[in-house]
Amino acid sequence: MPLATKGYTENTPKYYLIDAATVYKDVTYTEVGGFTGTLVGATSGGVNVKIEQNYRHPEVDGTAHVQGMVKGNTVLESAKATAVIPLKEITAENIRMGLNAAMRDALAAEAPTGYKVIETKREVEATDYLTNLAIVGRMAGTNNPIIVILDNPLCTGGVEIGTEDTGEAIVELTHEAHATAAQLAADTFPWRILFPAIA
Repeated sequence: MPLATKGYTENTPKYYLIDAATVYKDVTYTEVGGFTGTLVGATSGGVNVKIEQNYRHPEVDGTAHVQGMVKGNTVLESAKATAVIPLKEITAENIRMGLNAAMRDALAAEAPTGYKVIETKREVEATDYLTNLAIVGRMAGTNNPIIVILDNPLCTGGVEIGTEDTGEAIVELTHEAHATAAQLAADTFPWRILFPAIA
């Protein structure tokens, strides 16, 4: 059988990851109830998930001519998972989360009733880490979503708000996954991709 000259097949359209993703925090799954979580907010411009892996090739005499690139002589040195979420839905909680900040009700001498005060903290606390963050996308060939889960994400990018006429501001939150002591001990990584069966 000759090699095909086209990559497209009748199954190709089933494997498109289409439309924008939705972001949830503190997601859980049970066989009875399925997935549940808290919606982070509406986005604009799409969510970007990046899993980086850095490899090392130990130097061994006699392998210089292939730059140490010998099969089996590659070591995973480090890995990192990041989600960049461009939020159009700006809430006090989303700004607080972006800064890992403290939030309280404004005092009578500070602002009118109903205002919140968001203040940067000096230290990162355990409560600043979310349980997890789930980026939920839609695969064309199934009604089940593809889900990328980051464990213990911490927002590390700060907050930048730009405004303009005839437009809406977007707050871009950058979350990085963090391993627990148990994950570190087990040599497992604090992220995973749940990929559905395609029809």
